[in-house]
Amino acid sequence: MLFAKTPEPTAFTTRLLPEVFDLKRLAEGESVRVIDLGPARGETILFLGQFNSRYHVADIVAELKKLNQRLAADEDLGDEEILEHLRGALNLEAGDTFDVCLFWDVFNYLDLRVLPLFARLLLPHLAPKARAYGFAVLNKNTPLCEQSYGVINSELLSVSPVPRVGLPFSHSQSAIKDAISGIAIKQSILRSDGRLEMIFTPL
Repeated sequence: MLFAKTPEPTAFTTRLLPEVFDLKRLAEGESVRVIDLGPARGETILFLGQFNSRYHVADIVAELKKLNQRLAADEDLGDEEILEHLRGALNLEAGDTFDVCLFWDVFNYLDLRVLPLFARLLLPHLAPKARAYGFAVLNKNTPLCEQSYGVINSELLSVSPVPRVGLPFSHSQSAIKDAISGIAIKQSILRSDGRLEMIFTPL
């Protein structure tokens, strides 16, 4: 029996990650607390292992897919039930605070109704000068496939596509900005696949 070959990871350069990881300060020993909302990737572990870092993985994609199934089955699902599901997915302690948040494609797994609830839970865990990194789209009709990301260095990402698995939503930068209070989009760059690469900061 023949099985489809898993695509090899590819690397793409990023001009925004240097804004997220300040290598000069990290090389001088400044600590950085990172929350990754995707799966743990070896590249990211190796990169952060060079520095005084604390790396928390909250791989929440599977739980967000389950939440979408619950919402599809029950349109009257209450906010408190949604929040409880998200709390379990994030699994954060009250005192957990992070300097860097790697959102990746997480916004595009969330219904616009859920986005502000998600932000309500996560934003208190971001330090006042935190930087967050993630993706939106320029055009909401842009079809996107699932991808898994790793950080090779401050200017290079490793990307593993998931063929034929589309993201549930394609949220524009403006839709995310309107849905989430307490966060600002500092900079964005359009990539060739239609994703907008973005840096966020707490207000």
